[in-house]
Amino acid sequence: MWGFKNIRNLINKAHDIAQEFRQKETQLIEVLQRLDETKAYRATGHNSLFQFCVESLQLTEHQSYNYITVARKCVEIPELMVALEDRRITVSKARKMSSVINSENKTDWIQLAENGSQKDLELAVRRKQPLPPVRDHLQIISQSQSQLQATLDASVETKLRRVMELLSSKSHKKTSINEALDKMCDEYLKKHDPIKKAQRAQLRGSATEARTSDSSQDERSPAKKRRRTRRPSLPAATKHHVWLRDRGQCRFHRHGKRCKNTRYLEVHHKQPVSQGGSHSLDNLVLVCAEHHKTIHMFDLTEVRVT
Repeated sequence: MWGFKNIRNLINKAHDIAQEFRQKETQLIEVLQRLDETKAYRATGHNSLFQFCVESLQLTEHQSYNYITVARKCVEIPELMVALEDRRITVSKARKMSSVINSENKTDWIQLAENGSQKDLELAVRRKQPLPPVRDHLQIISQSQSQLQATLDASVETKLRRVMELLSSKSHKKTSINEALDKMCDEYLKKHDPIKKAQRAQLRGSATEARTSDSSQDERSPAKKRRRTRRPSLPAATKHHVWLRDRGQCRFHRHGKRCKNTRYLEVHHKQPVSQGGSHSLDNLVLVCAEHHKTIHMFDLTEVRVT
């Protein structure tokens, strides 16, 4: 296990690199402004600044488009460049609001980008400039795949994201939209498809016959005997109470802020069972997998789990 000093040095190094990266991003935007103004990129044989960024600077098309868009918008709105230089906003946020910010509303948009989240900013942009809805479309793109294009209501999106969170927590890996839709289709068909219902009824009939044929055996299997003597696990009803009480969110606190993670959640015993801890609700708390590891790996006295 790493010592605390080594961990702190690694964290500090990550902070230093991140700050340097943001500084370099701002410097790149300034250089792109000069290249765009002077057309100096033509000296390299490129016909456009975008082509220069992709072919000469080896940036991705997405990066090139974003940096050029922000560079040009900063020429129009100098205050946007100041906010980037002061590290009050990120290049990503500047790009998101580039289509709506102007000389009249610049103060409001920069303030929103500074204080709000990426999602808050994106929602505000879409309120101001909504995208046209797409027509529902399902197109075959290969022998084994199809492409789905659809416009979802906000309530449907919320439910879909919640399903993805729950599936991610169960599998301990990120769940794709395809996997979530697959699971939801399975659940719906399981309840409402007459063929599936008939198949289950048939299986239940076979299982009933098998139990009847085994009823003459008086001895229990060794596995069943072992299960009866094993220490009882956390009751399902207790787990349900913990999830409802903690509202499906990690309750790990640090510096007065509660973790916002709603994925990969686990029930933690404040006092371990091995040390006499019980399955009572007062001894149980919902935490995400990473903070669960943190609690057990490090003696962090400033951390509070409530």
